[in-house]
Order: sequence, then structure tokens, then C-alpha cells
Amino acid sequence: ISISWTLNQAFYGELLHRVVQLVAEWVAAGFTHEVLDPDKISLTGKSFDYGPFALIEKWYPNFTAADFDQTGIHVFARQPAICYSSMKLLQEPLVMLISRDRMEEMLNAFHQIYTDHYCSYLQRRLGFPYGLKE
Repeated sequence: ISISWTLNQAFYGELLHRVVQLVAEWVAAGFTHEVLDPDKISLTGKSFDYGPFALIEKWYPNFTAADFDQTGIHVFARQPAICYSSMKLLQEPLVMLISRDRMEEMLNAFHQIYTDHYCSYLQRRLGFPYGLKE
């Protein structure tokens, strides 16, 4: 049982990292998913059902690719929060396999992982050395 418990934790941890990296790359590239709901991210940490989408040309956090979105739920700057919520929702079916406390502990690292990956991705895009730290 300890081996499967460890594998299950590794699964959630790896998926968390993949989703965080995906959304950090989206934001750094200016990609805006039209309707980013939990069902748009697969268990491989990849997204699907991209269309429609948009790329912003300048920093505009409240940009939405969904012209029907009058409430701002799908705006560019909310994409990390939506992915965070998706990973939180995934805990419900996984709680039978992984300790909720352990999943919460891993999820608490979401924002730091996001910030680190986002900054590294932006540095690469701007031509600075990869992994430059303050």
C-alpha cells in the first residue's frame, strides 16, 4: 500500500507541476483561452479545446476572448486562478487514493511554482539567461 500511496502522490504532484507550467507559459505568451473551465485540462497536464482563443498584444489583464463574458470570469489574468481551482476540484475524486492534507500541501506550492516558471519563461522570451534569479 505504501508504494501505491507514493505513486498516487507523485501523480498529483507531477500533474500540478504540468498544469502550473502550462498556464505560466500561456500568460507569458499572452495566450487567452476563451472559456477555461476544469474540463479543458486533461490528466496529462495539457489543455485541449482551445478554440476560440486570442493573443494579447499588450498587457491588459481584463482582456477576454469570450465576447459573451460580461462578468469577467474568463479574463486573461484569471487563468492561473482557474487552473488552481481545477487542481483543487481534482482533489475530490483523488481523496480516496491520496491524503487530502498531502494534496493541499502540494497545492500550496502552486503560486511559487507559477511565479518561478512564469519569470523564467519571460526571461527566455526577452533573451536573458535562462533561470536568472534576483
